[in-house]
Amino acid sequence: MEINQLSYTVNSEVLEELLERDRKALLGEMIQGVLHNINGPLQNIFMASELLKDQLLHHKEFLSSSGLADNKVLEDVEKQLARIGHIQEGAYNLSNLTQNLIQGMQIQGGEIKTDLNLAVKKLVDFFQNNLFFKHRVKVIMDLEETLPRVNLPISDFWQSAAHIIKNAIEAMENSENERVLTIKTFMKDGKVVVSFIDTGVGIPDEVKDKIFHLHYTTKKGSADGNGNFSQPLGLGLYCAKHLMSKHGVDIKVRSDKGQTEFSFIIPADKETRAASQQPG
Repeated sequence: MEINQLSYTVNSEVLEELLERDRKALLGEMIQGVLHNINGPLQNIFMASELLKDQLLHHKEFLSSSGLADNKVLEDVEKQLARIGHIQEGAYNLSNLTQNLIQGMQIQGGEIKTDLNLAVKKLVDFFQNNLFFKHRVKVIMDLEETLPRVNLPISDFWQSAAHIIKNAIEAMENSENERVLTIKTFMKDGKVVVSFIDTGVGIPDEVKDKIFHLHYTTKKGSADGNGNFSQPLGLGLYCAKHLMSKHGVDIKVRSDKGQTEFSFIIPADKETRAASQQPG
């Protein structure tokens, strides 16, 4: 009787695991399906706006050459062309984002796997919108080519890593050193490591234990042109820690004057751990 009861318990646990894997697999397929379905309409928006743009340009050329329109009408056409340009830019950015998500994630055995090297590259591309980062910061990427995919949603990684990079940029704005952001990916002790190293002002020893606390910040508030004062909320590193801890990811911090390093220590699956521990 005891043996049968044990057998029933084990089978129930196996069943629960199979159901959970099936749920994850279906969820992953649904996500990819949604991304594909989003990308199609975005392409239609882009093509339709391109046709509309061509028509407006032809109308503008005709009005200009015929003398049938005054400057106000032509200025209005220019405004409409600019609006179409904004629509196209938004559609392109969303389409690019969905493509990155599709490329960056993969479903294996019911788990959503993320290509961290691709995720890092796309995140750095995103920060090129920051002019200080684009023109004043040197970026070095040392990415291990054979890095395995990990059981970590790409959206959570992007959100967490974005806070780290944003803080690094702000730390380097006030630094007199050469401004360099180094991003490394590698395997260590059977785990995947993503490391962000900046040459900013560093983190004072007295606040290192507080940086992941909710609402803690060393940033000063600022006032806009209307005299409204805004105070930083201190959510960035707290959110990064919270998101990563959900997936068993540890964040290590090392900081000296002139250099700070944040490292994501990410669990690898059993096959990856075994392969990394083999000699040679």
